[in-house]
Parts: sequence; C-alpha cells; structure tokens
Amino acid sequence: MWALFLMIALGSAEAQNTPTKGNVSTEIQFNPFGMDGKIFKLDALRFRYFFTDNAALRLNWGMEVNKDSYVPNKEEMDILTKMTSGSFNLDLGVEKHYYKQERLDLYFGLQLGYEKNFISQKRRYQSGRVIKYENYNSNGDRASWAMNFDIFTGLDFYIYKSLYVGTELGLDLSYVTLCETRYIDGYNENVVTSDDRSSTFKAVFEVQPCVRLGWTF
Repeated sequence: MWALFLMIALGSAEAQNTPTKGNVSTEIQFNPFGMDGKIFKLDALRFRYFFTDNAALRLNWGMEVNKDSYVPNKEEMDILTKMTSGSFNLDLGVEKHYYKQERLDLYFGLQLGYEKNFISQKRRYQSGRVIKYENYNSNGDRASWAMNFDIFTGLDFYIYKSLYVGTELGLDLSYVTLCETRYIDGYNENVVTSDDRSSTFKAVFEVQPCVRLGWTF
C-alpha cells in the first residue's frame, strides 16, 4: 500500500490523458486489508475495450477458493473433517464515460452476470466410515447459482501515466437458486438426495469494498 501512495504522490507531476477509442484496459480488484482466512481470493479481473472515445465494453471474471481441514470434538470419534467452499463469477457489460479530465474519468453502465457458489464437506471416522456432503455442509450452508443485473457508476483516477485506481457503487439485482444436495454415507452405501431448488430475488445497493488497480494501453 505504501508503494501505491508513493505513486499517487509522484503522479501529480505527470500529465495524463484519459482513454480514447481503441484503448484497452486491464485491472485487478483486491482487498488490501486481508482475505478473511481464505487461501486464495481474486475479487475480480476486468478487461475493457473502448469502441468509442466515451464508451467501452467490459468483461469481469472472479473466483474464490477456501479449504479447511480440522479434527472435531474427539467425543464424536471424528479423525478428520475437510470442507471446501468458493465461488466463480463472469459478467459482461457496457460503460458510458460522461466526464473526463486529464486524470479523472467518471462513468456509468449496465452489466449482466452469472455466479456459482459451491460448497462440500467430507468426514472420515476412526472406523473407516466416510460421509460426504455435496453442495452443502453440516452447518446448513448451501451451494447456489445466480443471474445478476447491475446498474453502476464509478470513477477512475490516473495516478501515473496509464496507471489508475478506482471504485464503483451501484444496484445489484440477483435471482438466486439453490443447488440439489446429496448426503453419501460410504459405511452403508446410503445416498440421500434433496431436490429442494428454491429461488429468491435480491436487490442490494453496494459500494465495492476493494481497490481497483488498472493499466490502459
């Protein structure tokens, strides 16, 4: 983070033009304040193509993976429990850039997206018995998929040559569907499948809690 602040300070002496037709930008989005114990987290990787001086297509891709292994209460005679969770998302949208100066670029836009959240758990007992939870875990967390529609506005601030930082806020509309779950007991070959695939509609106003760092070329 200190390097980022230094680049902002040095960039004040360097003139910069905002993107024009034919420019391409790439950026990453990350949380510099930690990843909540996750082994890997990429909030988003974004690509933009400016097909006019004031309009751009954009593609977002993000993923998150979290794995945890632990020994539960010995009274339950578990010797190992493994849990895996994470998410994947892909979004396609368009931006309209309506205010540009040498360093500041303001825009608004729309985007459609798909998101998949996954979760699983495995318990192995001292007796050799193995129980698998597919698309859920023993805490009741469920896997799901969602279709998203976002209306957003944002800004980019060019800190040095083609390097910029930015943020966004917007309204996220989501249609979320739960995935089918399976309980598999390897000890007696018992398989229980749940076809509960209930759906919900969500509307959330949000500000991105992360740093966007990008490069235009």
